[in-house]
Amino acid sequence: MHITLSNLRAVYTAIFCCLFTIGCTSKPDIHIYAKYLSDEQKATLERGFDNANYDIIFNNLDFPSSINQNTIIYSLLLSDPDVISLAERISDQNNLPVINTQALTKGNHWYTTNAIAVFLIPDNPAGQTDVFVEDLIQTYQGHKCPPKLTLTLKANGAYQFSHSTELAYGTMKLQGKWKYRQFPYIEFWAEGDTYASQYFEIRKSFEKDIVGEISFIDLFPANTGYFPAGCVFRHGVRT
Repeated sequence: MHITLSNLRAVYTAIFCCLFTIGCTSKPDIHIYAKYLSDEQKATLERGFDNANYDIIFNNLDFPSSINQNTIIYSLLLSDPDVISLAERISDQNNLPVINTQALTKGNHWYTTNAIAVFLIPDNPAGQTDVFVEDLIQTYQGHKCPPKLTLTLKANGAYQFSHSTELAYGTMKLQGKWKYRQFPYIEFWAEGDTYASQYFEIRKSFEKDIVGEISFIDLFPANTGYFPAGCVFRHGVRT
C-alpha cells in the first residue's frame, strides 16, 4: 500500500484531534470520603462542586490509618490539575480546611488514574479523639469471653449480644440502646431501663503481620461483675 504525505498528515491530524478531544472532555474523578460527614455537609459540598461543573463520588469507606486530618491525595497525571485547588477551596468554604495535600506515588488504590481522593474529618462531638461514632458501628468478637460471644453496635443506636451457649450473667440484658457521648466510654442502656447500667472503655491499637497492619478497636467492660476477667470485645480492620 502506498502512503502519501497527505495521507500521513490526515492520520496525524485525526490522532491529534482525538487526543485533544479526550483531554478536554475527561475531567478528573473526585472521590469524597464521607464516612464522618453529615447529610447537610455532603449536600453543601455537592452544590459547591456542581457550581464548578464537577461531579463528585461519595463513599463511606474506612480511612487509611495514616490519615487523621483533612487530606487530599491526587494521582500524578491529572487532566486538570486545578481541581486540587478547587477541592481545597470548596472544603475550606465548608469549614473543613485541607491540612495536607500529597501526590499518590505508591499503593494499589482505585483512584490512581486521573482522580483525587478527598478525606474530610469534621469536629468530633465526642471530644478530641480520632474515634467517631461511625467507627464504633461494628460487630465485635469476644476474646477471653464465653464461647462465641459477640457484640453488635448498630447504626440505629441498638446493641445486641449474641452467643452460642447459655450465659450465666444473672439479670444482665442482652440488648438495648448504646450512646457515645464522650471518649473513651460507651454507655449501655439495657432494654426497658431509664439509665445506663453498663459502660465500655474504648481503646485503639495496631498490630502487624506478614500481610500488613491491622487497626483494632477494643471495648473493655467497665462493669467487672458481668464478664470474666480479661474479657474484651475486638474489631479489626486491615489498613
